[in-house]
Amino acid sequence: MRKSLAFAAALVMIAACGCSASGREDSTQDNTSPPEETSVTAVSHNSSGAPDSEAGESIPDEPPDTDRIFDTAPIADAYISGDDSALDSFQKQILSKAAAVIDQCVTEDMTPYEKELALHDWMIRYCTYDKGELRAIKKPGKHCSDPYGALIDGQAICMGYTTTFKLFMDMVGIPCGIIDSTDDEGDEHAWNIVQLDGSWYYVDTTWDDPVPDKENGYVKHQYFNITREEISRRHILPDGAPETDSTEYLFAEHELFPVTDISQITEGVKSALEKGHADLAVYFDMDTELADISDADLSDYYTIPDIKLQKEISAACKKAGTQFLCSSLRSSDRGSVLLIIFEPK
Repeated sequence: MRKSLAFAAALVMIAACGCSASGREDSTQDNTSPPEETSVTAVSHNSSGAPDSEAGESIPDEPPDTDRIFDTAPIADAYISGDDSALDSFQKQILSKAAAVIDQCVTEDMTPYEKELALHDWMIRYCTYDKGELRAIKKPGKHCSDPYGALIDGQAICMGYTTTFKLFMDMVGIPCGIIDSTDDEGDEHAWNIVQLDGSWYYVDTTWDDPVPDKENGYVKHQYFNITREEISRRHILPDGAPETDSTEYLFAEHELFPVTDISQITEGVKSALEKGHADLAVYFDMDTELADISDADLSDYYTIPDIKLQKEISAACKKAGTQFLCSSLRSSDRGSVLLIIFEPK
């Protein structure tokens, strides 16, 4: 039975000054104690056309209070209504940039899933994890926790990624929430949930963005539209975090590539590259050990125990002009899917 998620008009005050980059390449971790509280918040909006404004050049002298989750609702409401008169200059700059991104990435004929994917991918390509947060003596940007940092400065920590993604989803009419908690090592971390056709899916744009950034423009989706069970392997979920009731809009289901022969992976990798993806969700429709893996055996990172199979996958990736990096197991309506993650050359 679906667990309901109460919608909240105001975001909950919880410290969000730091965030974890664990699960990402070449990251430095800041071991902090878990916060006393966790939160799940969600606000839904309907979509409308974007105003034709340009981002301003003035930068506010002081950042918003980083002990609060930045409230994106007024900006989304202004976008939906076409009336930004209630916004201050700081909010208007965020609105202008966000509207320009949506105009660039989203078309009216797209499905909600396609809009979500396009905006996720834009964030991975054009935002980088704040390098100041990774220094021994931390000196993150003053807007690292809000959408100004992600959209205009091009740098953010997890809360900046998370509030920006929520802003995008609200603007295009996709119900979206923020989970502010910790990762499995106790580091503060935030990520999102989205609702598509009544089912909730989990998204972590921060952990999908490699550190350091890649220059090739290809995007991986290891934490895009995954299940509650899958996100909980390395993320600590608060009470009330909803179950994922459908596989329909899981990335591994929506982008599923069935193979009856390992050689077909080369074709699949080439197809993924054409989409700008650095990963491929493969269902082995053949007699392999992956066909019978139970949910209890799923792991975040998966090392293929069959060395021959691993070599064949690596060779198929190489033939497609990429290098096999790692893999993880994800869910689909068929069962376990191997998400092959590769590095385009």
